[in-house]
Amino acid sequence: MSLLTDVRESVPIASDDDAFDKDLLRYINSTLTVAKQLGVPLKANRVSMDSEWSDVVDLDAYPMFEDYLCSKVRLKFDPPLATSALEALQKNISELEWRLNAEAENMG
Repeated sequence: MSLLTDVRESVPIASDDDAFDKDLLRYINSTLTVAKQLGVPLKANRVSMDSEWSDVVDLDAYPMFEDYLCSKVRLKFDPPLATSALEALQKNISELEWRLNAEAENMG
C-alpha cells in the first residue's frame, strides 16, 4: 500500500478517494520538512502519489514515524472538533516528535 493510501485511511478518507490528494500531499511534504528538522534521516524530502514508506524512511529504525506522519496530517487536514480530542492528538504528536528526535540523536 502506498504512503498516500495509508494517510488517506488515517484521516479518514476511503483509500480509493483521490479528491483530496493535492491537499494531503502538501501536508505530508510539510510534515517531512518538520521531521527532517527533528533529525529524522529521510530518504526523500518530498513524496508523490506513488511513494511508498520505504522511499521515505526506514520504518524498522523509526517505527513510530508512520503514526507521527498520519497524526500530523490528520491535525492539519481534519482536526477533531472536541477540545479534549484535539488536545490529546496534539499531545501525542508532541510526544512522537520528542521520541523521534531522541531516536535520531541516539542513531546519529
